[in-house]
Amino acid sequence: MLYQNFCERYRGRKDEEIFFNALKPQNIAEKALIFLFCEQNLVPEELLLRLVSELDLDTAYLSKVLADNKRPVSFAQPFLF
Repeated sequence: MLYQNFCERYRGRKDEEIFFNALKPQNIAEKALIFLFCEQNLVPEELLLRLVSELDLDTAYLSKVLADNKRPVSFAQPFLF
């Protein structure tokens, strides 16, 4: 969906490569959630767990980075809806 949006907006522009480089980093969704959870306090833990479950994100990466940021979260038990 994000890639499709980028194609519609930036395909054919002289500087399209610059915009498409934004899609290259690994774990981009995980990094965005970590930022919103740890730095901005906009995402509560329950919503974090739900999003991670629904989007099937990398829980090992999230656990490590959140623990490093002194905000450990356990993803061991699946989120129940």
